[in-house]
Amino acid sequence: MEEITYENSEGTKFLWWPSRPRPELGPSGQPTLMLIAGSERAILQLGLRWYATDDDLASAQRVLDEKIGEPVTLAPATLDSVEALLDLDGQELARSTTSGAPPYTSLFNIRLEGAQLAAVRRALAGAADVLRARYRALVVRTRKLSAEISGDASEDVAALIRDPRGNAAARVDAALAAGRLRFLGDARPDLRDRAKDGCAEMLRRLAAGAVLETSASDLRVQIVDEERTSTPLEVTADVGAWFARSAARPNILELPAGTNP
Repeated sequence: MEEITYENSEGTKFLWWPSRPRPELGPSGQPTLMLIAGSERAILQLGLRWYATDDDLASAQRVLDEKIGEPVTLAPATLDSVEALLDLDGQELARSTTSGAPPYTSLFNIRLEGAQLAAVRRALAGAADVLRARYRALVVRTRKLSAEISGDASEDVAALIRDPRGNAAARVDAALAAGRLRFLGDARPDLRDRAKDGCAEMLRRLAAGAVLETSASDLRVQIVDEERTSTPLEVTADVGAWFARSAARPNILELPAGTNP
């Protein structure tokens, strides 16, 4: 599984986010998980992180450079409303807020008993898809938008000079209909309306004798804005897989018989 998920943003710019949660690691390099288990109840302590290493990014950079055929730019996606969750046997066990910024550290301290405790024990013995870590967030994407009107408005400015009380907005509509002015781009209707309003104001000012950067014969009005969209995102990891290898051992503290944490 690739450690980085990426998508094309614009040209050779790609947005990325980590593909899966990871455990908080201790000095030994092992997950800092602790199960304090009694006869009937237990406490599960677990730290999670959601991040990518420098090696992960370097690997993704090489893959994309080769795929695109030229150097690309990798930029971290803007993430919002990030929360961490633990699922047990397909059901939400607990959720937690995060540090709010990479690596989005989250700490869990969960009381377990009965079937929950038995399931966690199976997961820590390496059973697959019993205990899963999950991060949920919104990917915020920003897109630049513009609406532009350009063309020759000499006829319309001259009409407003003859009749200063004339309707400049109507002159813009007429010029667009006649093809003297034209829209460039495919912007939202509200941006197009703002561009038309700006064009009408430009006609009024030119008719009044104002000296502007644009001229009646080469009129250009541009409105620029940004559009933000948010898309739900989830990434998961199997906690049991962290302990499926013989080198990895969960920290389990077994309390004396008859006692519970």
